[in-house]
Amino acid sequence: MTHTFDFDGDLGDVLVRTSGSASQRGFVHLIAELTAHPRFAPGMTIVVDHTDLDLGPLTNDDIRGVARTTKAVEDQLQSALLVVVAPTMLGFALSRMWEALVDELAIQTRVVATPEEAAEWIRTVRAGS
Repeated sequence: MTHTFDFDGDLGDVLVRTSGSASQRGFVHLIAELTAHPRFAPGMTIVVDHTDLDLGPLTNDDIRGVARTTKAVEDQLQSALLVVVAPTMLGFALSRMWEALVDELAIQTRVVATPEEAAEWIRTVRAGS
């Protein structure tokens, strides 16, 4: 599993693009690298695009592990907006499972199927703030 960060994009404060074959280890590395990045700041709008990621290898236990890792960095995320783009049915379902597991955190999350839906959700949330 690989990932890239784009802090200069039009969609959110940081766009994370994932690719390859998903793994819990890959997500743990992604989260650690993102929160340690010098341009990362608490409360950012984070868009994670899984369009090019094969989520098929993940198990329910892996998703629970990713949720635990997300919870472990809650202080660093603070009131972040985090939207996940998951265009496949499996990716959407697994991402929704993660979302349900992190629901009690201070971050606002949303799983969508397209980048356009992500942009619309971000606009809606920001307009309501």
